[in-house]
Amino acid sequence: MAAETNYLAELTRLAGDYAPFFFAVLFLTLITRAAHGYYSKACTRTDPPANEIEQKTYRLYFLVVTGSSIILVMLAIIWFAFNQMRGPHTFQIAITELEGTTKVESGFFSKITLRPRLDATSISDVYLLIVQEQPFMTGAKFPITVWLIPDAAPGSGASTLLCGMAGTPQKKQLEITYRGKAKENFQVRLKAGVPELVSVDAPYATSYFSRSEVQLARAAVAAGVSQSETPR
Repeated sequence: MAAETNYLAELTRLAGDYAPFFFAVLFLTLITRAAHGYYSKACTRTDPPANEIEQKTYRLYFLVVTGSSIILVMLAIIWFAFNQMRGPHTFQIAITELEGTTKVESGFFSKITLRPRLDATSISDVYLLIVQEQPFMTGAKFPITVWLIPDAAPGSGASTLLCGMAGTPQKKQLEITYRGKAKENFQVRLKAGVPELVSVDAPYATSYFSRSEVQLARAAVAAGVSQSETPR
């Protein structure tokens, strides 16, 4: 059900963002074709045959509709280019399936989703939203901090595995590199006891933040609010 809701939300977002382009294509394929059909019938009708004035009227109608369709498509392309260049721009990041001993901190807008498991523990998904006025440059890096916190359970070996020194949290500074994608999905993996970010495929291509959350973040940045102040 959640996947279906996210899918519908994504379709709604796309329709809202690209409505002028959709309308231009619809006008070009339907209205122009109908106008051509009227003109063709007027030229080929034999019972009764269309007079010269009627043919000229349908021809003018067809030419006006065709010209309007071309203009609409050109305007839609211009609007699309403008929409892609205007700020603020957003980069959404998901860091999923975090164990209870792993925490993520950043200076960006964020939210956390907890997912309970059958063994009474839970894993969490952290979502980050980066907003800036200029378009993102491929190769740009964004820092985050991963904390590995010792397991409080007595006798657990997690403290030694995660922290190197029993009872001492370990902090690791990592970077997320922008690769031209508006959304990225990662998981934290341990390599020789040291956390690293591994890119994984998202379960579905959808927005990690709702449209209202993105708009709120954009307005906050435009008003000069620090991105470390998470929008609610």
